[in-house]
Formats: sequence, C-alpha cells, structure tokens
Amino acid sequence: MQNEEIMPYIAERLKLLRGLRKLSLEKIANQMGLSRKQIQNYENCNCAIPVVRLWQLANIMKVN
Repeated sequence: MQNEEIMPYIAERLKLLRGLRKLSLEKIANQMGLSRKQIQNYENCNCAIPVVRLWQLANIMKVN
C-alpha cells in the first residue's frame, strides 16, 4: 500500500468500525476529549490521525 492510500484506508475503516459498533461521533469524541468535528475530520480524511489518537480509537473500538 502506498503512503497516499494509507490515510483514506484508515479513515474508511474508522467510519466502518464506528458504524458496526454503533458508536456516535459524540460518544467517541467525549471518550477522547476531542470535538465531534475532529472525529468527523478523521473519518473524512481531512487531516492525518496522530498515532496516539489511533491507539485511543483502537482501544475504544476494541480492535488491535
């Protein structure tokens, strides 16, 4: 996978997992101490997700 493909892939998986786990943007944002808009930006690939945030998201969604 090329670098330019990684962020859209992660964003797509984040949105998919959130839907499968039936988690709202607000619930994830509250657990992470972020705004709903920031989580939405991650899902829409409007900005890169820092590694520490990926780790938090993985824990919230109970995935490796």
